[in-house]
Amino acid sequence: MRSAAMSLLVLAFAACRDAAASVERQRDIAIAEATVGDPVAALGMLRDVVARDPQDSLAYAWLADVYRRNGWSVDGYAYFGELARRQRADLPEARYYAAAFAAYTGHGDEAERWLAAARGRRSPTKSESLLIAEGLEAIGRRAAARELLAAAASTHPDDPEPRVRLAIALARDGDTAAAKRELADVVSRFPDDPHALGTAAALELSLGSLDESVRLTRRWLMRAPRSAEATWNLTRIALRQGDTAAADSLLRLTAGSGQ
Repeated sequence: MRSAAMSLLVLAFAACRDAAASVERQRDIAIAEATVGDPVAALGMLRDVVARDPQDSLAYAWLADVYRRNGWSVDGYAYFGELARRQRADLPEARYYAAAFAAYTGHGDEAERWLAAARGRRSPTKSESLLIAEGLEAIGRRAAARELLAAAASTHPDDPEPRVRLAIALARDGDTAAAKRELADVVSRFPDDPHALGTAAALELSLGSLDESVRLTRRWLMRAPRSAEATWNLTRIALRQGDTAAADSLLRLTAGSGQ
C-alpha cells in the first residue's frame, strides 16, 4: 500500500513538473512570436500562459509590452481589468497592470484604485512601478508617479533606473535642486551607468552649467562611445558656447558614424 501511494506521488510530481515546463515553453514561444512574429498570435499564447499560471510575472510583462507597442492600450485595459476582477484577491499581478492601462487610457482615479488594491497584497516590482509611473505622468498624476518612483528607488537601492526616473520626474516638475541631488548621488554610486550620466549631463545643460555638462558628457561617451545622444549633447553645448566649428565637426562625426 505504501509503495503504491509513493508511486502515485511520484507520478503526480512528474505531471506537475511537465505541466510547468509546458507553460514555460509556451511562454518562450510567445515571447519569440511577440518579438519577430505575429503580435496577435503572441497575445493569445501569453493570455493562455497567464490563465494556466496566474503568477507568471514574465508573461504579464510581455502581455503589457505587446499591448503598448501595438497601440492597443484600450484593449489592454479591458483585458487586465476583467482579469483583475476575476482573479483571487491574493493575486495582485493583474491589478498592477490594470492600474497601468487605466492610466494609459486616461482613467486616473481607476488607476489609483487598482494600484491601492494591488499594494494591499505586495509591493510592486520594479517593472510594474516604472510602467505605472509612466502612465500616471502622462495624465498629469505627477505626485502619485513620484511617490511610486521614490518607493521603487528605496526598494531597489542597487538599481539606478528607478532613481534616474525619479530625478527626471523631479526636474520635469521644476524641483531642479532635488533632481540634481538625486542624480549626483546616482552618478557617484553608479559611475559607469550611461543612462545616469546622460540624464545628469542633459539636466546640467538645461540649467546652463555648460562646463559640468561637458564633464559628464565626456564620462558618458567613455562608457558609451557610439552614443549619438552623447555626441549630440556635446554639439548642443558647443552651439551654446558659440563654437560653430566644433559643433559642425561633431555633427559630421555623428553623420559619419551612421548613428
